[in-house]
Amino acid sequence: MEGFIKISNNQIVKLAEIPILAFSILREKIVADFKKRQLRCAGFFGIDDDLGFVRLFILLSDDKSHIVYISSAHLDKKSSYESFTKEISSFHMYERDFYEEFGIRPEGHPWLKGVNFRAGRANEESLMETYPFFKMEGETLHEVAVGPIHAGVIEPGHFRFLCNGEQVYHLEIQLGYQHRNIEKLFLESNLKFTPHLAESIAGDTVIAHNLAYLNLIEKLTQTTVPERAMLIRVIALELERIAMHLADLSALANDVAYLMGSSVFGATRTIVINTLLSICGNRFGRGLMRPGGCDFDINKSLIEKIRVNLAKV
Repeated sequence: MEGFIKISNNQIVKLAEIPILAFSILREKIVADFKKRQLRCAGFFGIDDDLGFVRLFILLSDDKSHIVYISSAHLDKKSSYESFTKEISSFHMYERDFYEEFGIRPEGHPWLKGVNFRAGRANEESLMETYPFFKMEGETLHEVAVGPIHAGVIEPGHFRFLCNGEQVYHLEIQLGYQHRNIEKLFLESNLKFTPHLAESIAGDTVIAHNLAYLNLIEKLTQTTVPERAMLIRVIALELERIAMHLADLSALANDVAYLMGSSVFGATRTIVINTLLSICGNRFGRGLMRPGGCDFDINKSLIEKIRVNLAKV
């Protein structure tokens, strides 16, 4: 794609090498090529520069070829731009988050509401208490509110159902109750502590978030990870993926009052997370991976145990 730098996953690129296009040209190229090339938006974020502008970076992933296309554009903080979401719906949440942080409005965005409600956001008048939920009028319609406190281990979220008897016409989910300024903590924390931070971004993604962070740190510091450690990381990542799919299946079964399914999926998930426990002493994989490798090995007897457990699952 002309106007984009092309890299492979985990490849370093210098900021000075990333093209800066006029926004109108950048938007035109993305809209023209996004669906045709079957791309996926992998990043849409900005940084302040010293001239009163925001530099918007857009990363597009071609998952078939494992290539990432990167480009950027300067936007005036007092300006607006034509929304991508009108043509490409997957930009919807990215643009909401970008607007919340910098106050640069995506004109024509169909659902421009708060996302994280983080401290220091550009639009301080956007409050969780006055969140504009979607409304429908009718004598037989009623609203059902669930949350934001839940009995499970998921983080806070408010779910607003619009119902007509047993029929659900609309569901809107409001998140952001537990925005913890993780990004800022990464910049302020000692490097020895940052893997713990990465593991704490989300309870169901301990391995995946920490691995993404370690890949970044190891690439920037040109650290070579032993092949055995890389294989252990992949095994842990797959165990986490399996376990969390099972957890979601259990939750879905519970939501439709199929309690037998919920119990069976939950018990099967336990086999998987107990396998992670046998590797590193933690059912979610905390403490397994650190910069440069892993703090735990997998011996022959443990290899056999993992095989047996996965065969059961």
